[in-house]
Amino acid sequence: MNRIILGAIGPALIVAALQCLIDTLVPIVTVGQPFEQQLAVAMVMIGVNQSALLLGAIAYAGFLRCRSSVSLAGCALGGAAVGFLANLVSEAGKSVFICLVVAFMFGIVAFKIALVIMVFSCSLAGIGGLILGEIGGGAVGLLSRWRSEHSVRNV
Repeated sequence: MNRIILGAIGPALIVAALQCLIDTLVPIVTVGQPFEQQLAVAMVMIGVNQSALLLGAIAYAGFLRCRSSVSLAGCALGGAAVGFLANLVSEAGKSVFICLVVAFMFGIVAFKIALVIMVFSCSLAGIGGLILGEIGGGAVGLLSRWRSEHSVRNV
């Protein structure tokens, strides 16, 4: 189990970097557009962001399943670890930047308020990534189990 979680750090950092890249595209793409179009582009980017997370969890669970005989629970755990770590790192990076900006602009009281909001935001993002990653990893585990049972029956 420790090997699964420790092995998820690399893929989680790759997915987090991809998420941060996707998040930087929203301000670049929406410069000078009306608010409705900016909101629509932001919603599409959120969908793309979470799809990248799901694909990262699926890829890591698939690699786990190919390299060793990890069970369904191991695949789900690996996907959940990638999802949790990637969303947490991505959200923490954005939140720390916002907290620093608030601290320099408004002072220490606003910084403390922003810090509380950051902790809440990171916990929600981590839980969301945990759920989405577990769905992706569990799907890989179920698919590989179904394929192995199906191939045994056909032989």
